[in-house]
Amino acid sequence: MSQKKLGIPGNTTVIYVGKARYRSLAAHAREIGYLSNADIKATTFLHYLIDEFADKAHTKLLDELKNKIKTQEED
Repeated sequence: MSQKKLGIPGNTTVIYVGKARYRSLAAHAREIGYLSNADIKATTFLHYLIDEFADKAHTKLLDELKNKIKTQEED
């Protein structure tokens, strides 16, 4: 688990995620909060996702984009 404290913002910058993604984040946060009897907000859940999975997502997206470019060059 991340060593950072969840839900405590540093220098806040706004990033638009869209209504559907926000609803998904909020639904997960509500369920986690309900099942754990903790106050979990959508922001807390998003921070957790970034802290725990950003490096893996970075690598996967980079590989996918490189493969896409390579495939386009071969066509």
